[in-house]
Amino acid sequence: MRTLAFIVIGLASAGCSKSAPEPSGGAASAEPLQADVPARLTTKLAPSPGAPAGPDCDKVCEPVRKLGCRRASECVDSCRQMADEGICRGELLRFYTCLGSEPAEHWECMDDGTGAIKEGFCEREQESFAACLEKSDVR
Repeated sequence: MRTLAFIVIGLASAGCSKSAPEPSGGAASAEPLQADVPARLTTKLAPSPGAPAGPDCDKVCEPVRKLGCRRASECVDSCRQMADEGICRGELLRFYTCLGSEPAEHWECMDDGTGAIKEGFCEREQESFAACLEKSDVR
């Protein structure tokens, strides 16, 4: 389930891989984000009336900044972009709420420079969001 966190936070992983964590304190990368986002994810859907407000992306991304992950500066924009998609909004917001409640000690920097929640944390919320994406045929 770790790959889902990459997609949600970094919008950079399309495959299913588990990478070793990078050492924290890595220098910022000048390399631009090359998101491999399927076309069906680029269509914005309006939230339904009465839909909950968007996630607190600053709070979600705070642990990634604290760890000094190379691509921490991209986290808030990626978080907002994913929330704006409107796909599985309720499940995504529950997942982001969980992510925002986890301390930096429960996160790690990945080889690609993105931050990811460690295994064992927010798993129920990740699984719910992943199941919704599967039902929506979004990959």
